[in-house]
Amino acid sequence: MMSMRGLRSARTVSFAIGFAVLIPLGCTEDGDDTSESTMSGEDDGTNDGMMGPPSFAVDIEPIISSTCVMGCHEVDGLNDSLILSDGAAYDNLVEKMSGQLPQMFIVDPGNKSVSYLWHKLNNTHIPEGGSGAQMPFEGQPLPAAQLILMGNWIDDGAMP
Repeated sequence: MMSMRGLRSARTVSFAIGFAVLIPLGCTEDGDDTSESTMSGEDDGTNDGMMGPPSFAVDIEPIISSTCVMGCHEVDGLNDSLILSDGAAYDNLVEKMSGQLPQMFIVDPGNKSVSYLWHKLNNTHIPEGGSGAQMPFEGQPLPAAQLILMGNWIDDGAMP
């Protein structure tokens, strides 16, 4: 008989695989280190035993640090108007107006569909009235698992 945790993990994997088929995205060169158990809020040992919605510090900041900061969203980077280095990223993203689309928050907690970051990651920012390139710039789009995690974080209230 399958344990409750095993059943949840199997269900999560099925959802992630099914959703990944719907979003044809490439992988980053450094790979995807986001597990399905973290995406579902299950404890896989990476969030200090806490269960619940994704958090910025544990789940999102590592993605941003590895794909957004180096050479771009840092002091003297290509886009130093939006600093995303460790310690500054959360405050510069959540409930801050976008410079490219001033009527939209970069991250609107609880609603990824009106969050400019979500549109930049999905390359849907131009139809929304935004500008510039898809993010991450000059790289591959985020892997499906990281994109799902980012969307879940925003929809679950963009917790620190």
